[in-house]
Amino acid sequence: MKTKGSLIVAALFSAVFWGGSFPIVKYGLRYIKPLWFADFRMLVAFLAMYPFIKNKRQFWKLPRGIWWLGLFNAGGYALQFLGMETTTAAKASFFVSINVIFVVIFAHFFLREKLTWEKYGAIVLSFIGIYLLTMGTYGFHMREGSPLGDGLVLLAGVSWAVFIILGKKMLEQSAASVFEIVTTFVLATVVFLTPLAVLFEPFPTHFSGQELEIVLLTAIVFTSVPFYFWSVSLKGLTATLTSFLTLTEILFAVLFSAIFLGERLQGTEIIGGILLVLAIVVVSLRQ
Repeated sequence: MKTKGSLIVAALFSAVFWGGSFPIVKYGLRYIKPLWFADFRMLVAFLAMYPFIKNKRQFWKLPRGIWWLGLFNAGGYALQFLGMETTTAAKASFFVSINVIFVVIFAHFFLREKLTWEKYGAIVLSFIGIYLLTMGTYGFHMREGSPLGDGLVLLAGVSWAVFIILGKKMLEQSAASVFEIVTTFVLATVVFLTPLAVLFEPFPTHFSGQELEIVLLTAIVFTSVPFYFWSVSLKGLTATLTSFLTLTEILFAVLFSAIFLGERLQGTEIIGGILLVLAIVVVSLRQ
């Protein structure tokens, strides 16, 4: 049986990888159309995971609920990638993080997780912390980007909030392993993303080595690996706590920029990081 500590580490591990995905996606969108980018990312992730499925015949007996997971995960990726064409990576990470509010609300009504004053306080602390982190790191200003891009990324966060609630139910009720469930919802995501890409964007006929590297990197390092560890934590922890833990993806992005790129941590970033950690501690103590 996995301990609470190991499940928390699993969630933080996924946040480490997701923290590096926003600037890479923003960079990749210079060369690859958003819907095809999201579709290729999930398709390659599935192809990388499928060989490790032990019972492949049983795998294709997909549970009905997996299609809902695929629908809302596809919606999240499509809306985020489309939105990031016209907004900044920093604002995208900020607005996607708003999903924690919806997760807390949805978890109360659909998973019977209690609403407490600690959760309300943690939401306030985390949002102030996230804003300070993104503002300090990327020169985050609310006027940058576009209202359409911001709105699409915000809707992506809502779509992923629904995905988290459905994923929690699936992981608790299904007899399949976590790895099998992750592989199936990645496949279901491809099923919904592909027709969207075909209908609304021209197929990329020329693929450079750089574009291929970007797709492989985002698919394997920033999709397959973090989705697995995130799902492990979601199965054992509450949806609320898992969501707060994965908010640290922004904190990790800031820390890695300081360590590997030599970027200085500003005072606002340090304060933001402290507030984000405090929010997670507050929620963790009551879960």
